[in-house]
Amino acid sequence: MIARLALALAALALGCDYTRVDIDTQGSTAACDDLAGVISARTFACAADHDAANARYDAFFASYRCIEWDPVTTPYEELWHCSLAVGRLDCDTIAGYGDDLDRWLASSPACPLLVERSDGTSLPGGIDVGGGP
Repeated sequence: MIARLALALAALALGCDYTRVDIDTQGSTAACDDLAGVISARTFACAADHDAANARYDAFFASYRCIEWDPVTTPYEELWHCSLAVGRLDCDTIAGYGDDLDRWLASSPACPLLVERSDGTSLPGGIDVGGGP
């Protein structure tokens, strides 16, 4: 309950215009599932096109798979940074990225923590969550 309230307050403070996935329900892929929804929501917000928003959501899960993470050992900020960065993309940037989801996922160094290509190859980039050298 407290975690959900903190999450909702953080989203409001950051000006997010989408609903977070419930971590208790989605488990170890919640941040990735949220990311797919954010891509769809930003597509719709910028283009007012349900078909394009749904197509990008479907393309996300056709092209990528979610990486399971441990919410106890993986820092919260890094888990949600990808969704937050994608959620802040402006409409001109989104129009330029179009259906190239790799470009969307390059918006944050946290995205490779959450997503890999369906063939198992990692996204380029990423951040070290090990806490040191």
